[in-house]
Amino acid sequence: MAKLNYTVRATLAPGETVESLIPVLVDRRQPTDLSAVIENAIDRSLIAGLKPSAAEGIADGIARQLAHEFARGRSVGFGHYFYGRPYLSGTVDANGRLTAANGINVRLHKGEDFKLTLDDFSFSYEDGGTLPKVDFVLSSPGNLRGEVVTGGEVSLNGRMLHLDGDANTVVFSEAGAEGAPVVVDTFKAAGPDILSFDCPAALVAGRKYAVTATRTDENGVTRTSNTRTVTVRAGETPPGPTVPTVTDIGEGFFHPGHGNVVTGENMRFADGEPGNHVVVKDGTGVDMEAMVSTDTRVPVTDARFSLNIDEGTPLTDGEEYTFEFAMVDSAGQPVTVTHTARWQSE
Repeated sequence: MAKLNYTVRATLAPGETVESLIPVLVDRRQPTDLSAVIENAIDRSLIAGLKPSAAEGIADGIARQLAHEFARGRSVGFGHYFYGRPYLSGTVDANGRLTAANGINVRLHKGEDFKLTLDDFSFSYEDGGTLPKVDFVLSSPGNLRGEVVTGGEVSLNGRMLHLDGDANTVVFSEAGAEGAPVVVDTFKAAGPDILSFDCPAALVAGRKYAVTATRTDENGVTRTSNTRTVTVRAGETPPGPTVPTVTDIGEGFFHPGHGNVVTGENMRFADGEPGNHVVVKDGTGVDMEAMVSTDTRVPVTDARFSLNIDEGTPLTDGEEYTFEFAMVDSAGQPVTVTHTARWQSE
């Protein structure tokens, strides 16, 4: 099987506004002359009973006769291998006048027996060593190859993905869909072996996407990687901030002075003035302030407060009062935690 080397060229077809990439054969071998064709045909037993010199004379005569038939303005068919036709070249004016700028050429068209397929050759892309290559795609959290997790970070791992001075894009095209692809051009990390970025919000969980990476150099030449298929999985909803709770004040009773104990979970009292205070309300809405005694910067399970009651503020033994604690949740957002307890004067 013959090996052919090829490269890629950008060309603008007539009437088109976007360049197309076409493959072009390079390093073509020297043409085989007529005598070598004849000798090879004899070696392969395709021409029997002739010496090379005699066969060459016959082939030369056939070629001369083909030229003569073309000169007579005829087309020539050579079995099912090829046929040739004369064609005029150049342009003419409205009167159809031919000038020295015109010419007549013979074009040979292959027949069925000269039909070639890609399977007849092996191919080598001469720029293949500089193409970006994606080995696998994964997402964090998850870290399963071929899986992208919404809300996570996506990594393309491979070779020649990014070089200094080059610009990159990563394109997600939904399998079987005709919608616009999702394009990423902002990266957290870009190197020869990795491109990482936040999972695009436009990707839909449960769907499959074909992923390719492109690298465009300073001369505007774009190279495109191979394609990998990924499945998008919905990421887990992150837990909300922990909210402090109060479960008890004393044993359901509070008293004047120091030593009132507040118990609960994840209690973090607000810093500053008047953030670390407690508001106590009775049924009529009368406020009584109490100061918390604890480290307000860390979550605690119990704290103490001293109740400072203005003279003349009536409190009734056994009556319930509402406590409002100024606290913050684990995200630092202010919250008010309420709890009720009864007054006990002694």
